[in-house]
Amino acid sequence: MRVSMKDIAKAVGVSQTTVSMVLGNNKNCYASEKTKEKIFKVVREMGYIPNFSARILQGQPSRTIGLVTSLTGPETHSKVVERLIIRFGEKGLHVLMNNVSGLSPENKYKVIMELLSRRVDALVIGETTEEMTERIPATVKTIMLHALKVHPERENFCQITVDREHGGWLATDHLLKSGRSKPAFLGFNVAQNQAKISGYRRAVAEHCGSPDDARIYCPVTREKVDAYLSEMVDLFKDDVIDSCFCSNDYIAAALIHTFLRHGIRVPEDFAVVGFDDLSVCESLEITSVHQPLDELADAACSKITAVENDYPGDFAETILLKPELVVRSSTES
Repeated sequence: MRVSMKDIAKAVGVSQTTVSMVLGNNKNCYASEKTKEKIFKVVREMGYIPNFSARILQGQPSRTIGLVTSLTGPETHSKVVERLIIRFGEKGLHVLMNNVSGLSPENKYKVIMELLSRRVDALVIGETTEEMTERIPATVKTIMLHALKVHPERENFCQITVDREHGGWLATDHLLKSGRSKPAFLGFNVAQNQAKISGYRRAVAEHCGSPDDARIYCPVTREKVDAYLSEMVDLFKDDVIDSCFCSNDYIAAALIHTFLRHGIRVPEDFAVVGFDDLSVCESLEITSVHQPLDELADAACSKITAVENDYPGDFAETILLKPELVVRSSTES
């Protein structure tokens, strides 16, 4: 027979309300630590399993968060997911996660509606498109991670992302302050890297008087970047460039490998900076822009906790986190 909350209350000798507040981690619960320990002990011994459907029917929060992300995306995305699950768990929140890698915008939207049908209290979206977000109901509290587009008009949207423009400025400013005078930018997909390019242009303008877009190399696809690697060697030999800010660490690693293969020393002859500060940077000693993933996860958890506890204040907000530059031997010998 299924054990109920009433059975737990009877075994402990407290009211059902007290048991409910303790198990629900209610902020207004004033039960002593001794009582809480006794309740949790009886819960384990009697094998009590919470009835979340009953909570929802009573109008209570499900204490479940819907997480939509891509597990085949950048390494930074998976690291954020790991941190979010840990932090939500520490707050007594449950996570329903869906991987939307490779799905069309329509199918991504169906995934979101499936999560909403399970009565999640809020959504955290790390993989999104404009078409998908436009269709999210206005009543659903939604946290957008890594968003490239701001939605200031959506009162149910909170956007938490890293200031990529500042990161691009940090990388390029470092190259120029290190004695380089002709830094290039190498990446792919201008739309996705627009903020980084803006930071690159700002730093060049500050040091050189005006930005030089002639050194921005940004093909449409990732595959075409490979063709640019050897071309960067030729540009260096022709004295067109003397360093490079790469849009991610994998491109930076590939560029360093290409230069070394051609007998060009890094950083003595040519300096390289990446973006993300992935694990490859430590092994290859690549200077990179570090994304504050712990801060990002903490900010998302704080927003969700505010929703769960019905704290006053506007949910809509754009939180822009500042990255930091981690200097290694790809720019300094």
